[in-house]
Amino acid sequence: MIYLANISAIEPLKGIDILIKAVAQLKREGTEVSLLHIGGLRNNTEKEQQYAQSLRQLATDEGVEQQIVWLGKRFDVPDVLRAADIYVHPSREEGLGVVLLEAAVEELPLIGSKVGGIPEVVEDGVNGILFDNESIEQLALAIKTLVLNHSLRAQYATAARETAYAHFDMNRQTDRLVDTYLCA
Repeated sequence: MIYLANISAIEPLKGIDILIKAVAQLKREGTEVSLLHIGGLRNNTEKEQQYAQSLRQLATDEGVEQQIVWLGKRFDVPDVLRAADIYVHPSREEGLGVVLLEAAVEELPLIGSKVGGIPEVVEDGVNGILFDNESIEQLALAIKTLVLNHSLRAQYATAARETAYAHFDMNRQTDRLVDTYLCA
């Protein structure tokens, strides 16, 4: 079984519903995966609780409730990421998507929507696959591509880790900033 990981607050802009529908589409096509979701409600409001329940109902309606593990808020995120095979980030809106970097450091190939800062981390065809925002079909195809191609998955995983350290490492960023100001 291939395990997908997603870290996000349970809220509409994170696109968890898109991911659930993509997992269901894959199941209908004969490709089964499991999803490990890490994250919880931001403020535990009634509206947020209703949305969380609607996601669980969607999983049930789509016939994939047994394939989704709702892990809640965790303090062992690196351990959970190491148990996964692919990291998926289907956000409708996003700044940089720091969780993508966490997944990259753990050598996971990346799949992300083409919004906000996600394309700054996910280099399509280099360390992962980008898909058009809201496209269940493109997301399902991206997942299936990596599920069926172990060598591509390994290639993207290695490249993801290299990207994280080459472009987003705190020490390197600090050195670059110092060099920029010293050379100015």
